[in-house]
Amino acid sequence: MKNYVHAKQLPVASRPSVFQSPDEDEEEDYEQWLEIKVSPPEGAETRKVIEKLARFVAEGGPELEKVAMENYKDNPAFSFLHDKNSREFLYYRKKVAEIRKEAQKLQASSQKVSPPEDEEAKNLAEKLARFIADGGPEVETIALQNNRENQAFR
Repeated sequence: MKNYVHAKQLPVASRPSVFQSPDEDEEEDYEQWLEIKVSPPEGAETRKVIEKLARFVAEGGPELEKVAMENYKDNPAFSFLHDKNSREFLYYRKKVAEIRKEAQKLQASSQKVSPPEDEEAKNLAEKLARFIADGGPEVETIALQNNRENQAFR
């Protein structure tokens, strides 16, 4: 009879993504692009491509730009991605920055919630918030599902 012993597993050290170079920042500082002055490209199609890609990258993250650079490297409509000194590229980066800034404004304004006027409603809201925070996302999902018609949960 053979006796098999499982070796104790050692914790695995976290390592950076293989898709990211060691000196690469998680996100680029887009604020600097807001300050440049650049006119839009003359061609309507080029402008449309740039603005559409800018929206995707602003909403989905910089990794989408890398994917576009790789997938469309032979497509002349996306050649601006490889010429970082071109007017089209500068316009593209400025658009990404503008869209991100607008999204941040919308997110910040949507997070501003005024507390209830009624003291009893305020206490109830605080208790519910603590209950959901302690219970995690599952409790929040259940509370929302069971109270879809209740205006207080919207």
